[in-house]
Amino acid sequence: MISLQHISGLPITLTKRGLIFSSKLEHDPVEKRHYAGNEEFFMPHTRTLAIPKPLYYIYRNVRFPSHTQLFRKQGIRYDITVLQYGTIGPEAVRTIGHIHKRIGSTRPAELYQVLHGQGLFYLQHATKKEIILVRAEEGSYVHIPGVYGHITIQASRGTPLVIANIFTAKKHSSDYDFFRRTHGPALFPVWDKQKLTFKKNPRLSGYTAKKITAPKNNDPLYPFE
Repeated sequence: MISLQHISGLPITLTKRGLIFSSKLEHDPVEKRHYAGNEEFFMPHTRTLAIPKPLYYIYRNVRFPSHTQLFRKQGIRYDITVLQYGTIGPEAVRTIGHIHKRIGSTRPAELYQVLHGQGLFYLQHATKKEIILVRAEEGSYVHIPGVYGHITIQASRGTPLVIANIFTAKKHSSDYDFFRRTHGPALFPVWDKQKLTFKKNPRLSGYTAKKITAPKNNDPLYPFE
């Protein structure tokens, strides 16, 4: 068992079966994302695979009861996602990805923090052929501007990746069709022995990618051009 309190500030423990929360905390029912039913988000040749275990678990709206009204007033929620280690064929375990729907004239941003493990955040611009890859370790923060569709890639070997995020509490704010209609991102993350590399999605072309490292602890958020 691994305590996540030193990073999150919350009484949460990571176990082989998922997260254990102190009785002082509340959260919505756990959501499980399986490969089955989401095959269209992954590399085409992986669709014959049988992967019975969930790829990741989502604990939404984590809070102390005394903070419920505060979160509701601000219109935000705090979620935690646990991504299992392993592969989907050659592809790395990852979230299926989405972009944020417009609220008024803008798409809301989102803030992530890595609570355990190592992640690679894949950002794909909504209108430009631009990709940003953000490597993030335990304690790192990653800011996702609303104009980027994004995917979280499990870059740890042998241990789960645990990430927390703050996002709008408005229902149905995520647009999954952004990656569904192209059957995944422009670049698929694959493991080549112990190295994480990328293969191009044949349905998309002309994208350029740049890599950056996310800040840790109280360092300023990295700037976007």
